[in-house]
Amino acid sequence: MAAQVQDKVVYNSPQQFPEGIDWDAKNGRFLVGSVLKGNILAIYPDGTTKEVVKDEEYSGCATLGLQVDLPRNRFVVTVHSNNPAAPYDGVAAYDLDSGKRQFLTKLSDVPVETPPVNLPIFANDSAVDAATGEVYITDTQRSLLWKTDADGSNPRLFSGDPLFAAFPKVYFGPFDFGLNGLVVHQDGYIITTHVGAGVAYKVPLDGSPVKKVEIDGLFPGADGIRFRPDGRLVVTSDECVYLVESTDGWETAKILDKVPQDPSISTTAVAIRDGRAYINYAFFAEAFGGKERSEFFLQTADFRVDK
Repeated sequence: MAAQVQDKVVYNSPQQFPEGIDWDAKNGRFLVGSVLKGNILAIYPDGTTKEVVKDEEYSGCATLGLQVDLPRNRFVVTVHSNNPAAPYDGVAAYDLDSGKRQFLTKLSDVPVETPPVNLPIFANDSAVDAATGEVYITDTQRSLLWKTDADGSNPRLFSGDPLFAAFPKVYFGPFDFGLNGLVVHQDGYIITTHVGAGVAYKVPLDGSPVKKVEIDGLFPGADGIRFRPDGRLVVTSDECVYLVESTDGWETAKILDKVPQDPSISTTAVAIRDGRAYINYAFFAEAFGGKERSEFFLQTADFRVDK
């Protein structure tokens, strides 16, 4: 049995419905987006909040995958329009202290010659290469990886490897999604997970072939992922939060532990604060069911193997 979840950070923000999250160690706060409000909210450990970004250029869109980029004193976030609004997908960067926009790059206008399926882009998660500042984005609807330069320029398709769609679905949730969570490893590759297939991929930044990470299990409904300082990977899903370890550069990996989750409240993302995993809950059923909600929370997932 995995250890019980504990240590909540409770906060109030009407209709926030956060999807992406990260820990801002410089300012001692969490940053979250919103599937309905399209803002960025700072949440302090005592539960107080402050709106950091409200960008009118994509008003009505959702702010999704979010990552703090400390070397450049900024954070990046993906933007995706909600139905029935006109398609709008992009990635933006904002100053970590002032919230001033550094760039906003639209991805939905970037052509793809042979998309794997006849669907529009869905910019979902984002990750920054700490060494170069280049930004990578998952296209969840078509299982593609996008890339921009460090300043948001030159948006282009980075990888549409057929392996991304090569494995059968094991998760049949409310959304028929492909690639979602991603992180950039300092050794020069991306780890990304597939929602429907519950598998992980190793994607070299130098263009070498994509590989499926051979793991002793699956992550049905995999969503947000983050590396801990010890190199272990935390993977969230509606059913469990997983702790995963590799000893061979993510050619293979092992699931060390898992913490069960309540599937009704949408476990979407994880932030690492002082080595501990803080989990975000989006309450999608309420968000897209026309419900009103003001109280939200982050909650730690503590693993028995760490005891």
